[in-house]
Amino acid sequence: MDPQAPAAADNVMMICPNLKCRKVLQVSARYRGQQVKCHNCGTLFLVPAQKKADKPAAGSPTSGDPV
Repeated sequence: MDPQAPAAADNVMMICPNLKCRKVLQVSARYRGQQVKCHNCGTLFLVPAQKKADKPAAGSPTSGDPV
């Protein structure tokens, strides 16, 4: 394996939002929260920011909630 090749976890898999294109794209994770252009049709779109950690269920107590 090439040590300089980016890991799959460093990429975001997306589908171009242009309904006439719908090309599957691999975007580097460094572009999260930024606009990028589809190489196929030229549509600009926003790469989603990093997902936040899952929040606890509504019924489960957290460290900040009184019991």
